[in-house]
Amino acid sequence: MSLQDDITEIKIVESPTLSSISDNPNLLKRVPSLNRVVSWCEEENRTPLINAQRARSHSHDYSPPFERILLFFTKYESKCVTILLKLILHILLISIFETLFFFMYVSTLEDNGIQNTTNIFINESVNRCTNMTIIELDFINLYIAPYINRTQINIDGDNSYKNRTIYNHNIMNVAWSYVAGISMCFLIFVIYSKVRMLQIEWKMILIENITMVGLLAGYEILFFNNIIYFYLPVSSVEITQHAINRIHDVCHIF
Repeated sequence: MSLQDDITEIKIVESPTLSSISDNPNLLKRVPSLNRVVSWCEEENRTPLINAQRARSHSHDYSPPFERILLFFTKYESKCVTILLKLILHILLISIFETLFFFMYVSTLEDNGIQNTTNIFINESVNRCTNMTIIELDFINLYIAPYINRTQINIDGDNSYKNRTIYNHNIMNVAWSYVAGISMCFLIFVIYSKVRMLQIEWKMILIENITMVGLLAGYEILFFNNIIYFYLPVSSVEITQHAINRIHDVCHIF
């Protein structure tokens, strides 16, 4: 086939003129602006991507509090664990000090204080007996001795001392169980930090808490020895007044 034959096979297609296209508005459309596109999309509700994004943000704003706390803890895990370790160690050291301070120092002072107050009352009564005559003493034994069983009083006193000792020992065991529970919590967080390989400033935590608890312990000892120890409890004169008035109101004597 010759070149002339190829040329004859080409069909000539008539194209519309530019004027005809411009005259027909349906054939010429301008691309709408970005503002028109956004407005059209929002008005016609034809933006599933934007709606999905809004739904995700809406659900995130109203997520359960536990999930938000968990996300916050995950983001700041190392700082949160460090703060918890500081707080638990602080409470642990205070609980150890308070337990030792009370059962080894305060309880002894309280017992001695009560005994000193009662001894003053007893000694004043006993000293009056030294000035009594034999007749007066026989009179007291005759009318008062039948109402007082010294042997039974000694037995009751010994039993009371044993029961009080056992009771206080159980209370001390409860206090040490609190210390053991706090120690267990501290140990759990220590193991957690080791497993998670968190960066914990152990040296700084120990220094801060030991220093703080040491200063607090020193102040408590100072305050107790200089303020509480010199506090005046009920005096022996007041005890005598209360005893005499009670006997007078009930027994109608004195």
